[in-house]
Amino acid sequence: MSRSSTSRRGRKGRSFFGSNDRPRTDSPVLRSEKPGMSTAMKLFVGIWLLLCFCARCNWSHDSMPRQNPTGEPVPAPAAKPAPPDMPAVRPQAHSLKAGAEIHFVGEVNRGDRFVKKVPPNLVFRLNPYAEPASGWRIEILPDTVPLPDDFDCSGSVTPPAHGPNPVFLEGPDERTPEKTVWNPHEFNFVADGAACKIAWDLSLEEIYPSKLTDKEKEADEKKWGKIPMGTGTLKVLDSRLGSPSAADRRGAILWLKFEVTLQFPRQANRNR
Repeated sequence: MSRSSTSRRGRKGRSFFGSNDRPRTDSPVLRSEKPGMSTAMKLFVGIWLLLCFCARCNWSHDSMPRQNPTGEPVPAPAAKPAPPDMPAVRPQAHSLKAGAEIHFVGEVNRGDRFVKKVPPNLVFRLNPYAEPASGWRIEILPDTVPLPDDFDCSGSVTPPAHGPNPVFLEGPDERTPEKTVWNPHEFNFVADGAACKIAWDLSLEEIYPSKLTDKEKEADEKKWGKIPMGTGTLKVLDSRLGSPSAADRRGAILWLKFEVTLQFPRQANRNR
């Protein structure tokens, strides 16, 4: 073979990447391996497994009772007290057991109003008479919304509807130079603020019963039967009275100390 033909063949057999002779794929050195997990991936999986193992060890350690060197279990640390600027809040009772009884003592001066909240949603009040008269009216009201001064859920359910009534606290029953006698004032009251308005409306209807039909009276009686009615007692413990006068023969009440007992009903009834 001539030199020129050899050169031409050599130039023809070469490519842009070099020799076009392909390597043998069956060579153990040049045989390509199947793609597998990279080194970075293996490192990531190893770290993740190590973290999982450490977390499990910590959980097992915390769940086991602590022991001191003698082998005895160590008690758990006491709970941290609340900071001084965050006092614990006591839950307030929103209801009373059936038949519950409440007692409290109060004092009031002439012309002043005495107010005492009574659970679950009532207010006991001594509403003073206008001057120059001295005395108070015993009232029990719901404490949910502002109400007119004449609204009352005690006098409206305490007989009699006309004339002297136990809810009127106007002076001692007997006064002599030797002693002053105050008889207890016993009254009824509606024992639930939500039913107080219903009882008030019913009592207004009964002021003029002749205007009600027999059917309306029967319907009112059913409503009364669903209203929880309690009883109360006010006892005067001590008092200070003014001198008797023509306007007030027993003397004006200047100051009172009293005790109130409220007996809540066991069930709805019309105890009037």
